[in-house]
Amino acid sequence: MPTIEINKKELEHYLGRAVDDKRLQESISYLGTDLEGIEDGVIKVEIFPHRPDLLSVPGFARALSQFMSISKKPKEYKSKSSSYVVNVEKLVNSVRPYTTCAVIKNVKFDDQKIKEIVQIQEKLHITFGRQRKKCAIGVYPLEAIKFPITYTAKDPKQIEFVPLESRKKMNASQMLSQTSSGRMYGHLLEGCKTYPVFLDANNEVLSVPPIINSHTVGKISDKTTDVFVECSGFDYITLSQCLNMIVCALSDMDGDVYEVKVHYPNSVKKNPELKPKKMKIPFDLVNKRLGLSLSKQDVKKALLRMGITTEKDTALIPPYRTDFISYADIIESVAIGYGYQNFEGTIPDVATVGKEAPLDVFKRRLSDVLIGLGLVQVSTFHLVSKDQVEGDGVWTVDAKTSEHDTLRNQLIDPVLSTFGINRGHEYPQRIFENGIVFLQKGKEVIEQERLCCGISGADTDYTQIRQIMDMIGKRLGLTVQYKESKDPFFIEGRSAQILIGNTAIGRIGEVSPKYLAVYKLEVPVAIMEINLDELFLKVD
Repeated sequence: MPTIEINKKELEHYLGRAVDDKRLQESISYLGTDLEGIEDGVIKVEIFPHRPDLLSVPGFARALSQFMSISKKPKEYKSKSSSYVVNVEKLVNSVRPYTTCAVIKNVKFDDQKIKEIVQIQEKLHITFGRQRKKCAIGVYPLEAIKFPITYTAKDPKQIEFVPLESRKKMNASQMLSQTSSGRMYGHLLEGCKTYPVFLDANNEVLSVPPIINSHTVGKISDKTTDVFVECSGFDYITLSQCLNMIVCALSDMDGDVYEVKVHYPNSVKKNPELKPKKMKIPFDLVNKRLGLSLSKQDVKKALLRMGITTEKDTALIPPYRTDFISYADIIESVAIGYGYQNFEGTIPDVATVGKEAPLDVFKRRLSDVLIGLGLVQVSTFHLVSKDQVEGDGVWTVDAKTSEHDTLRNQLIDPVLSTFGINRGHEYPQRIFENGIVFLQKGKEVIEQERLCCGISGADTDYTQIRQIMDMIGKRLGLTVQYKESKDPFFIEGRSAQILIGNTAIGRIGEVSPKYLAVYKLEVPVAIMEINLDELFLKVD
């Protein structure tokens, strides 16, 4: 989890008053963050992943001010209309198709504020942006660029500019090997024939996302007062949320926010979108889940301490909060706002004896066998993209990102995705995952425990993965049989059904080149996937 450093005097500036260390320590801990310490006027705080809005000093001060009741009402963020335009061309569809943009004026930058802006970018890149894969951020001095801005894609050899903190002009291909950012993030453009680029009306390069800004027009200084901010990536909602966090932080630095019209080939978006999100407050569930007897007014008071205003029985979620997905998030906010220290402990009047579930004991035994065979256990998300399910999957309503909008119904794609992510590492690679998949039977969704093992390497073949399945059968005292079959995941003639007696419990084979290409894998992969629920029933 990321740690931020906050200058105490700067924090007190945003709070509007001095606060003694003891009160500060208590409030920071109760807010739901981990205080590492206060030393020499510097506060070190560990921020949990679900609160990226706290990664900036203004954002942290905003939350703390509300929680400590210093601020009586949360600030309402609004943008002013403007004539600023960014044109997005179709050419970026295959590289980084979306961008969100804003202009902020009248920020009095000094060394401290510049340091804060750099910290916001770095921390959001690492966490919310997944090392710039999901989201890349650019901040530019407005006086150095001319609108309209064009977001397009070009041959990297035709993109020439002076990269940030560099002295010589180079093209985008050279930039990947000759700059530290290029070496660190160049893999994100691996295999791309064209690179995304922001150009101003003078055809001046602003940046090549997600790698680096231009030194000429992409570096802010203590003379800067107005800035242009852009976020680029693959999911519009993610980019909009990221932009909101940056914009609100700059607004808290006394900046004035101006909207930017982003013209896509088939639509026009106005950024930033600062209207609060509305969620119904589940008053009955709040008390049921927390074991309290709070009145509606008490619930609203607790939410206000968390910076959330209310309108009748509706919570108004601020634009910089990205962690509100369901009613459970409202209940959690009520609990923190009420104060965990105010909960009274009670001794249950029912005596129970707990023990590990038999299926979990069985799964642990299998894991021990596989680890002994040199496999590394991995754990992937239950939610995947729609193209990573087999047949009709179970889709989520109002998904926040297209990368995680469907419940997985097999483990082969997630394991292949893991190989794809780690293709730059040493081979051979041997991994396994045991986890839940979700199958739709009529109107019912059934959970099923499965095990998937994969081997990837230059000499990987069907025999190697079968040896692993044979060893599992031997350790469990079962006779494993194989029946040749056709499976779209596997090469024809190198795949089979896995049987225990007359019961088919899984499938095994060498992965088809078609699927290897999807995950940009250049070495053979062999995989087996079995139904652990069925296998468990076969064990004596």
